[in-house]
Amino acid sequence: MYSKPKLYHFKYNLNKKWFVGFRYYDNELNAYKQYQLRGDINKFSTKAERIAEGNALKSALSDLLQLGWTPSKGLPESSDDKKISSNKTLIESLKYLIEIRKSHVKPESTRTYIDVQKVFEGWLKSEGLLNIKPDQFTNELARKYLDSRLASGYGASTHNKHLSMLITLFNLLIERKHITENPFKGIKPLRRDIGKNIAFTTTERTALAKKLKAENPQLFLFVQFMYYCYLRRTEILNLKIHDISLASRTILITYGSAKNRKQEAVSIPKEFLVFLKSLNLEKYPHGFYVFSRNLLPGETKRMKADAITHMHKEFLKALKIDSSKTLYSWKHSGVVELYKEIKDPYALMRQLRHYDLATTMIYLKSLGLSSNTPVLEADIKI
Repeated sequence: MYSKPKLYHFKYNLNKKWFVGFRYYDNELNAYKQYQLRGDINKFSTKAERIAEGNALKSALSDLLQLGWTPSKGLPESSDDKKISSNKTLIESLKYLIEIRKSHVKPESTRTYIDVQKVFEGWLKSEGLLNIKPDQFTNELARKYLDSRLASGYGASTHNKHLSMLITLFNLLIERKHITENPFKGIKPLRRDIGKNIAFTTTERTALAKKLKAENPQLFLFVQFMYYCYLRRTEILNLKIHDISLASRTILITYGSAKNRKQEAVSIPKEFLVFLKSLNLEKYPHGFYVFSRNLLPGETKRMKADAITHMHKEFLKALKIDSSKTLYSWKHSGVVELYKEIKDPYALMRQLRHYDLATTMIYLKSLGLSSNTPVLEADIKI
């Protein structure tokens, strides 16, 4: 008889030595005896990491007890967590690692990791490999899995992102000495063809803007942040009233929202400025989200990025716009129109928040734009 293992964290005090404790009935003493196990919990310096490590140790210890292990057989060595983790399946190990990464990445990234894990788990189940251990997953299986994703319709971008996340997770398994080599090592990302970024035609953009403005004004406002300021879906959904400064004509993208995890500001073009002023956003509390329930300003974050995409897709279908055009075609269209107007890749680089001009040049080429304007406009004759 034993009590359920419990994580003792002393109110999450990182200066204390955390441990997993449980009581086991000693027949000779005719009483319960207390046992403690620290494993590698205290090697971690953050609350999130210690909780994840402690919970993993607690779960593994529970498994051992259920399998008939007794303290009389000796406690697992605290310096070697392999005796504990050896009972964990590959999926259980990956879930644990994702828990750890929660403290290091944005919520959106965590959700993506979870999505990748779920897809991977579904494939393992279909192959009868749900109980496979980390060190049993080979390079051959890794390639077979990725091939199955390509067969299901994954494009190069999605495939490469999926591969990158799995490489990261398996590298963490190597760091924890659960495996010696990454099974995804040597699998090269797919080459991405330039030209996948497709803007709306002028006719499409005009018709779509008219329909959105008449039938869903809030969604029309949403896409304008993309068209004029080149913001991403999650960045727009994280915007608060106080992030928009009409006086300085800037929108602040905070550290937690930006894809590159840098706090930056973008400029508000004059046409968009006039529209924003007409909304009288200053009447709302400054801490309100610009887009909350029903895409209206509100105190809490309600909408999900995919819900916006789905909502917008219905308008594309209604106008019979080619399926290659997406919500992000607003951003691409905005870049095309601004470049035609200013012909300045440096200004675009700043507004796009690119690290360097080379990235901007590649993006311009993907849109079919040439940055070699002086050559195009040169008045030369033979």
